[in-house]
Amino acid sequence: MLILALVLAIVAVYLIQYRIYRDKSFDGITYDVTLSAGEVFEGEDVFFSEVISNTRFLPLPFVKVDTALPEGLSYRLIDSGQDGSRTGRLASSVQSVFVLRPYQKITRTWRVNCGVRGEYSLGQVMIVTNDLIGFNQQSRMITVRPTAKNRLVVLPRTVELEKEFTASLFLSGEILVQRSIVSDPLRLCGIREYAVGDPMNHINWKSTAAKGMLMVNLEEFTQRFQFNLVMNMNSRDIEHVPGPPAMPYAVESCITVVASILDAVASENIQVSLITNTLPPDTPLEETAITAEGDEVGAEIFLSRPHAGTHDMLEVLRMLASLPMHIGVSVEKMLDHIIAHPEVYTAGGNLVFVSAYLSERMINFAYTMRSLGIEVIFYITTANNNAMIIPDDIRVVFKTYFE
Repeated sequence: MLILALVLAIVAVYLIQYRIYRDKSFDGITYDVTLSAGEVFEGEDVFFSEVISNTRFLPLPFVKVDTALPEGLSYRLIDSGQDGSRTGRLASSVQSVFVLRPYQKITRTWRVNCGVRGEYSLGQVMIVTNDLIGFNQQSRMITVRPTAKNRLVVLPRTVELEKEFTASLFLSGEILVQRSIVSDPLRLCGIREYAVGDPMNHINWKSTAAKGMLMVNLEEFTQRFQFNLVMNMNSRDIEHVPGPPAMPYAVESCITVVASILDAVASENIQVSLITNTLPPDTPLEETAITAEGDEVGAEIFLSRPHAGTHDMLEVLRMLASLPMHIGVSVEKMLDHIIAHPEVYTAGGNLVFVSAYLSERMINFAYTMRSLGIEVIFYITTANNNAMIIPDDIRVVFKTYFE
């Protein structure tokens, strides 16, 4: 009888604690997160602090916390080898197990690498608890309400364009010259004899008449010049529209180039508008290219207000951070819309066209715009070209190497 009574007592105790932990395990658990910075550039690190608290008297003998980061962010972890060596690695999630005593608070700080531009809200965690015996495992997903302290904006990275891009007058690379974004025809630094490939609008007719041979102006390359940026969200000539590009990495390269150009001119007094064939989230009607009632193409083209100066350019970088990987309207329709309404798109002067590829259609677009007095300069971020021949008088800047 004594043994039976002891067994019944143990069973009763177990059932009591089982019920308590089943009903009350998560009642006292709170979770909160804080970021060391709310805005960083792609590739940089930020510190992520999480606080797990037990606000009740009930001890939690087993707590497993599985913290996963949104895609694009990674924990920067250090592994120690048996020989004492330390190696770094990136992980998308971390797991940890510990005991949470009554009224105890545990604070952990992680180093997070921001690998992909975008807007993120951190603070989602899976917590697993168990009872004293270990037979009552429960789990719950806890999500922290988005606030300024756990919201992260990863701005697109910038590169040195002069190092990663080379202007070529010939696709074969017979003539290679380093150039800035645009040249300024008002700042002449000399004249020289005409060479194959020189644009006809650079000819100095007065010097040509005096010397009896074609002479061209040498213009200083500068960033003190007005232009508008056009970014193509298509990653190749044929895409399913509307929808995501087939090669998102190629479009990401375009975003990097656009961010780099904006960074290069941020300290200059230049007004730049961004034009692209997709809309950022919550785009106001005044920042679309609608030209008339029922203009469906213009409604899908983003046309920012003119931006100038460091503060303004930072606003554009934030917009680029939130830009969806989506094609709202085909690049061909966007080009036709620009040709039909040049007064809407070229108020800032020339166009810098950033694209993952170069096509015959784009070259024809450049000639059409030139007939309207607008020069088009191309930045091409991949080796994917659909243009059979690139004319000598079209300015194309190619990526020096491809990853």
